[in-house]
Amino acid sequence: VWASSDNKIDEIDENEIKQLESLFSAAPVKSVSAKAGGKGGKAKIAPPSVLDGKRANNMAIALAQFKNFYKPLAAGSAEDTPTGTKKDGEPHDAWKDLCVAVLRQDTSELNPDKVEALKELMPTPEELRKLEGFRGDINTLGKAEQFVGAVAGVPRFAARLDMFSFKLNLPHMVMGICDGAAVITEAAEQVMNSKGLALVLRQMLAIGNIMNEGSR
Repeated sequence: VWASSDNKIDEIDENEIKQLESLFSAAPVKSVSAKAGGKGGKAKIAPPSVLDGKRANNMAIALAQFKNFYKPLAAGSAEDTPTGTKKDGEPHDAWKDLCVAVLRQDTSELNPDKVEALKELMPTPEELRKLEGFRGDINTLGKAEQFVGAVAGVPRFAARLDMFSFKLNLPHMVMGICDGAAVITEAAEQVMNSKGLALVLRQMLAIGNIMNEGSR
């Protein structure tokens, strides 16, 4: 088939070649300027991380629902302690309002779902040790580290959070107990007032007495 083809027919016009090149040729990649500035200004530098990267990222995502409480401070605003808290234990950092809302058990700002989410964010002993070993300014760290520093500076914060959660969930727990007690009470009343059950029990007693007569 190839040998029998007409060479003149196989030839491609120069204009057609240019058209093919415009349709299918790859455009040259423009070199990216090495400078981070230019029109966009200086590149944004990510804050240093003390916690595990994945854990810090997940915490930051979960903390997004508490953004109304977050008030970032400028570097150097924290006081002497590494965690950025006052010596009397009062939180003194970007998450101060959130800690205060938990301590005051503010139900206008925190609902049961948010409190449960906070319980999931409680730092582990290892994470607390990592942050305690940090000797820089906590305000230069990410939101996750700042949160860990805030709760670490409040005595028995986890226990207070558990108590707050219990307070919020208590009405639902009481309602569930009352509903269960009502079901048991109704079932007991039905058993006590059942004439059919009483008849069956009397017949069973009579049959048992008859069967026991032969064993005496």
